[in-house]
Amino acid sequence: MASKSQKEEKVFTPQKVKFDPFEFVSLYKMEIKKSIYDHTRVVIEGAIDEENVAKYERYLAKEDPKLMINHSNQDNKILFKGIIQDYDIIYKRQDYYLTLEAVSYSILLKRVRPNRIYQNLGTTYKQVLDKIMQDNSKFNIVFGDNSQAQTVLTTKNYPMALQYKESEWDFLKRISSYLDQPVIVDDTKDDKESINILIGLHNATAKELNNISGVKRKKTGRKNHKFNYYKVDCHEHFRSKEVYNIGKKVKYRLTNQKDQTIDLIVIKNRIYIEEGVLCSDLTLVKEEDINILQERREIPIEGRSFRAKVMKLNKDHTAQVDFIDIADEYNEAKSFHFPIDRNYTDSYFAPEVDDIVDIYFKSKNEKHATLKSSSTDSAKKIDHKPTDKLIITPGGYKIRLNNGNIFISGKDDKSLVEIKEETMKMKSAKGTVFMTSDEIKVTRKNGDVSLDNSQTKLKFSGKEVQISSGGINMV
Repeated sequence: MASKSQKEEKVFTPQKVKFDPFEFVSLYKMEIKKSIYDHTRVVIEGAIDEENVAKYERYLAKEDPKLMINHSNQDNKILFKGIIQDYDIIYKRQDYYLTLEAVSYSILLKRVRPNRIYQNLGTTYKQVLDKIMQDNSKFNIVFGDNSQAQTVLTTKNYPMALQYKESEWDFLKRISSYLDQPVIVDDTKDDKESINILIGLHNATAKELNNISGVKRKKTGRKNHKFNYYKVDCHEHFRSKEVYNIGKKVKYRLTNQKDQTIDLIVIKNRIYIEEGVLCSDLTLVKEEDINILQERREIPIEGRSFRAKVMKLNKDHTAQVDFIDIADEYNEAKSFHFPIDRNYTDSYFAPEVDDIVDIYFKSKNEKHATLKSSSTDSAKKIDHKPTDKLIITPGGYKIRLNNGNIFISGKDDKSLVEIKEETMKMKSAKGTVFMTSDEIKVTRKNGDVSLDNSQTKLKFSGKEVQISSGGINMV
């Protein structure tokens, strides 16, 4: 029986590469593409033993089957670890062929699309990353430069950050682009470690590339963005004894005649096997030439509204709210003051504390959001006409306006005022005042007073006094 070490040795290909848990009889293609702002992507093609077909099919039928690629005949040297997304098993001319397409574990962040808002003034990038890691415990997301973690995301000019139907991955890329920092997937760590995402470049000294060729190029990209970069194709792994990760700094040789080098950053690495040798096509740039264009939202927020509960009203016609349908860590001392919308030039919408309101985002910058409307009790039956404009306070006081009258009442209508075009009525628990263009009448339990253009009448306990221009008459 073969020993354990002998079995493991068989798994490595003649190119000193291992594809755990697969073993290829012949390897036709291996391509690993790594790039800033992207997941690592892998394609493998080769012939497999017929005895392993059923076992591989069962494994590939699992949800998110894993793949790890090691190199240099050593299990601790990892080229890739991630998830197999697609595969083909082809039977042709009495042989079996397997094609695998895999992607780094960072794709898991692409699947998660939470709705969150960061509205507390002074929220730092570290606090945002801590929140993302809290909700995605398998990940370790850090800055290459620890000092940048304390950079403030929410400022007076950009007081909120809304993540709406935006994946964790896309949100990370977008907020990182504000700092001109790349997002880098580190998929070369053992499975015992967390899944590592780096924002910014690796903080390490430059290592010798020992390249024997290279070319300097210039490219024009989106928004007429121009940048210079360097290319090293078919760089053999043994020349530098390391497959360089994205974001690493290397010493690039300008010429083979002189020992003259410049420090460059690896931003792309295509890893493959050429004539049995592990090789890389590298794209490199000077650190000062890295200029990240700001990422755009996939789904715009303009014109969208979200429910929130009014927590505090301020004298400057603003309100502080705690969002209901969006994850929000409301802090009264730091939360954004939302302007209350105006119905007319000098007429403000008047919400109350604990009202459920709509926060309307009118532009792509969150700072232009306003408090738009209220739905205090959506389950309450609406018993007034659509033409009525009705305001009801939490204490039960009402104002109702329409084209026919203005109606103001206290709690349970115990006191009220009704104004029409030519009449006005005031009522309380003790009496009523009714006014027209011709008459004023005051009524109480034991008496009343009426005034018109000709006379004044006073009645009390069955007695009456009439006062007119002709005199005073007691009845």
